[in-house]
Amino acid sequence: MDEIDPNKLRDVEIRRLADMAELAYKNVMDLELKMKTREGWFGKYTNAVLALNQLLKDTQYREYEKRLQAIEEFARENS
Repeated sequence: MDEIDPNKLRDVEIRRLADMAELAYKNVMDLELKMKTREGWFGKYTNAVLALNQLLKDTQYREYEKRLQAIEEFARENS
């Protein structure tokens, strides 16, 4: 059984969330849709953007952790 690469999976989910946000925004701005329908799409847009922001923050946090570990390791080796 093949192992799933978490980075690749995360990239797929980020792409899906970005696509969902784009579709939802398009529908929010569609003046031909009923207001109630547009409000529903606005909720979906908000949720997609919030989830996308959280994923990106988590990714950024992991990068900071890696950099911090590298700095700490360098400091230990050169003390």
